Amino acid sequence: TLEAVETAESVSNFVEVGYLSSVHGLHGEICVDPTTDFPELRFSKPGRRWLKQSVNGKEVIQEVELLEGRENPGKRSWVLTWRI
Repeated sequence: TLEAVETAESVSNFVEVGYLSSVHGLHGEICVDPTTDFPELRFSKPGRRWLKQSVNGKEVIQEVELLEGRENPGKRSWVLTWRI
């Protein structure tokens, strides 16, 4: 099962590879602007990923499953489909 976990020190164990920039289309896809030199390695292969977000002033890490990722043609972003 996928769950959200409040974190303290463990946030520093993660490396940021991108940030959510917008939604894409009508099927729940999201656009990610990469901050990594190798976005194809981070976003094209399905599998577990971790989403850091601020909830009520606390940093929360949530595991998500990347189902599909593709480069957004003509832009420097990636379109991702995932399951929370």
